[in-house]
Amino acid sequence: MGPSIEKQSQVPTTIEVPDDVEATLIKGDRPEALEYEPFTPASYYFTADYRADITVEGNYYFFIYSDKGEGRYGIAVGYVETFTLIEWLMIPIDVINIHQWEGQSIFLILAPLALTLLLGLSLMFWKLKLKPTSSVAVFLGVLAGLLYIGSGLMIITQMLIALIGATLTSSSVLTLVFSVLPALFGFLILRKIVKHNIPWKKRDRLIFVVLGILGYILWAGILLGPSLIILVSVLPMTTFS
Repeated sequence: MGPSIEKQSQVPTTIEVPDDVEATLIKGDRPEALEYEPFTPASYYFTADYRADITVEGNYYFFIYSDKGEGRYGIAVGYVETFTLIEWLMIPIDVINIHQWEGQSIFLILAPLALTLLLGLSLMFWKLKLKPTSSVAVFLGVLAGLLYIGSGLMIITQMLIALIGATLTSSSVLTLVFSVLPALFGFLILRKIVKHNIPWKKRDRLIFVVLGILGYILWAGILLGPSLIILVSVLPMTTFS
């Protein structure tokens, strides 16, 4: 609905149309297969699209309805996808909200991350003899590395869920980039923290900063991981009291 919308199909009388606008009906058809979306990741039925040249300034409205009952829907407006810096950094949090909107429980969404932290910390304290009295920086560095790995496993898990009933496409490579690279960076952090549990050189601290920045770019560690490893880069090698 809007002041410059060309009427192509009659709108049902059950839908109220303001007097000062025109309206048209866009019929949607659910395809047989789900389409894979690589960044969330998720899969959706793309049921309808509409293109129009907007020539008159004013308010435009979308009204989505179905004769078959209620349900969730998404709508994308425009063709160019842009993000501010804050929006890009907040994507890992937004994605969790999206998966909840899809109907997943928060326990399922965070399960890969929680298991990684549980098993990883247990291994560090038991197998590698990392003690609670170890350096604060070492402990936070281990936590950061595990967050990187856990976030990568979260994305892989969501990719597998999204591909149930959907067709695997080349776009899934993008998902792998945002899952495999954070996990690799996480292993690199752990290796550097555990293998070099000594006062770090300036070069080591610079590497931590770089890995933190890359973590923000690749949505690794749900914001907390990159923040912790950057914090580690400036912490002294003091121990818990």
